[in-house]
Amino acid sequence: MLAKPVDLFCRPAEWIPQLMNLQAETVSLPATEENLTKARIVASLGVRVTLDLSLGTIDWEALRELLVYAVYGRCSHAIIEPFETMIEQPPPQQEALNERFINRDSCINCPGWRACYGEWKEQCTSQCRDFFTEIIDARLYRQKQPGGAVCRP
Repeated sequence: MLAKPVDLFCRPAEWIPQLMNLQAETVSLPATEENLTKARIVASLGVRVTLDLSLGTIDWEALRELLVYAVYGRCSHAIIEPFETMIEQPPPQQEALNERFINRDSCINCPGWRACYGEWKEQCTSQCRDFFTEIIDARLYRQKQPGGAVCRP
């Protein structure tokens, strides 16, 4: 967390030096469209970013683009959460999965279900499906990397 607030809403030329002077290890941001761009910049500076997906409406396509940067990007960057957790996250308990099948939950027909597990059902859109399908692809990609290699500073 930041020791003191940095105004990330001003121009990058103003907030990047402030952020670097704080020597922050982690920056937490709501996952608004504007903050997804800031998250990429902050991570590229070597500062870990945690996005709060619980606030407001999620731009799933912009979030998917940031995920692609976080997982496949060749440049050095810090971890961007919740992507790391979602990629490493084990599936829910078998009882919870069985309940969804028994109740014929509509989520079981979604290709992204193996990453979402119905937790995001209330915000389900075609873009949400694409995002969680990308999470599945990222898991497979990481499994094929030697030692689960991640591009970090």
